[in-house]
Amino acid sequence: MGKSNGKEKRARELFAKEVQEEKANKGWEYNRNLLETSLDSLITIGPDGIITDVNSATEKATGLPREKIIGTCFSEYFTDPEKARAGYKQVFDVGKVVDYELYLKHINGSSIPVLYNASVYKDNEGQIIGVFAAARDISAIKKHENELIDFENNLESIVQQKTAELIITNKELAFQTGEKADRAAELIIADKELAFQTGEKADRAAELVIADKELAFQTGEKADRAAELVIANRELIHQNVEKDKRAAELIIANKELVFQNEEKEKRAAELDATIAAVPDGLLINGPSEEIVHMNEAAVRLFGSTAEPSRSPMAERVAIGQFETPDGRPMPRDEFPPYRALRGETVVAEVFVFRSPAFPAQRWLSISSAPIRGNDGSLLGAVTVLRDTTDLHKLLEEREDMVRMVSHDLRSPLTVVQGQAQVIERVLKRSNQDPRLQRSAETIVTSTKRMNAMIQDLVDMAQVESRQLDLKCAPMEMRAFLLDLRQRLAGVLDTQRIRVEMPEESPLVSADPDRLERVFTNLLSNALKYSPPETEVVVTAEIQHGEVTVSVTDSGAGIAREELSHLFERFYRAKGTRKAEGLGLGLYITKMLVEAMGGRIWVESEVGKGSTFSFALPTRADC
Repeated sequence: MGKSNGKEKRARELFAKEVQEEKANKGWEYNRNLLETSLDSLITIGPDGIITDVNSATEKATGLPREKIIGTCFSEYFTDPEKARAGYKQVFDVGKVVDYELYLKHINGSSIPVLYNASVYKDNEGQIIGVFAAARDISAIKKHENELIDFENNLESIVQQKTAELIITNKELAFQTGEKADRAAELIIADKELAFQTGEKADRAAELVIADKELAFQTGEKADRAAELVIANRELIHQNVEKDKRAAELIIANKELVFQNEEKEKRAAELDATIAAVPDGLLINGPSEEIVHMNEAAVRLFGSTAEPSRSPMAERVAIGQFETPDGRPMPRDEFPPYRALRGETVVAEVFVFRSPAFPAQRWLSISSAPIRGNDGSLLGAVTVLRDTTDLHKLLEEREDMVRMVSHDLRSPLTVVQGQAQVIERVLKRSNQDPRLQRSAETIVTSTKRMNAMIQDLVDMAQVESRQLDLKCAPMEMRAFLLDLRQRLAGVLDTQRIRVEMPEESPLVSADPDRLERVFTNLLSNALKYSPPETEVVVTAEIQHGEVTVSVTDSGAGIAREELSHLFERFYRAKGTRKAEGLGLGLYITKMLVEAMGGRIWVESEVGKGSTFSFALPTRADC
């Protein structure tokens, strides 16, 4: 009887361990999803400075897969390894580091400035087991610092760490408590069954007395009973062996459960450090739209208390009013957290937020993603709210400045150009000194060039502020280019342009004026930077649902280290290429191609020439 109770108890313990193991796996998947939704690079570092884990944003920033980063030295991924090493040592010394500026290297040789915010995380005994660091890409802020001297470049202080028990841990504890109650009820039932079996044994004993009496008269039956006893003994031996195996399995299961509990506590500590280190507002919803967690940045944004546990999201959102950038009220169902709870992923959508907590409206970039379990079930949603108000103000100030410069320069420049053209015509008719005629021609050419520079500034502001009005229409690329070459005959040396395109090709959807600007920029550059006796060849290729156009010249070529910068704003190639204009032509070309749903790239070899290519999708709209 005692042995039977022991078997049942061990079986119940083994079942409980298996349930806890499944719960631990779900908790790990939940935490991993939270880490991967962050737009910032997240890294965990051991006490020896070795990287123990990264998220997908770090893979993108370095160009390396996660498995190659883990196990390497943290400091080797920065342009100043000593400074990086001093940074993570400072975290171990004082417990955290705030807005620590470094330059993160990419595998292609480029680097980006980042601000690191990091803190230590500990185990249950309070021992430091590593550092959690969040890297914010500040490339855009660095560029705007050069344009506006008075722009403040210090980010808000990293929010203080706060501890909160994880909702998943509470659920698991409630589940385990319920399991204990179930096991206790099962034990009562088992005791009743044991009492019943004891009565049954007494009955069997009485039956055995009767059987013994019958056995005295049935000697032949004794041999059969003896054989049955041998079989029963063998069965008992087999059951004892199985019992020993189950006991060994239970020991292994106990060890695995201890390890999983330690891993769960470690992941919980990493998650707390992650939420505390992220400077953006972080909002976590349960599957029924209730808010289960908000970090301090989100609390400040909504102007509410820091205890949102299980409060309806509608109550928090009602504190202020969300609008689209064009001033339209945002419908409730379009709010990114609601869309994420329907299974949709929302990336960096811009909204205007008005709230009594702020004297002026705030511009927010909101990203949301669903949280799913291993079986694909929806567990909730995570939302990141980034305050882009300062960046929006900078863009507005730059647009105002460009509009002012455009208007104030164009008016007198138009007068200068008109007067210079009059002087040019008068000098030619009166056969004046050729030097005077060349001077007048130089003035006219310079004013045209300055007008082009001003137009580049205006186009750049429109493209970057997303105010570009595209009027797309189905177009056949070869016919469009042949017509454009004819129209440019008085402006460019079009006799050097050779078009090699199929007679028939799929239609692309593009804005004719913007496409003309793209072709004009690429063709003028190819003619300008190649010998006058060489041809510029334009080809087209149709593949993978795209029409790819390539413009190839036989010029001096571009150094490999400059290729990645050619499409940057205000960048002008060095070397043998003569620097003209503001360096905005290729930048605007890239922005126009991307606005029409395409992409652009360059291939070049010094001494052999360059090929600029762009691809537009074959579809009915853009």
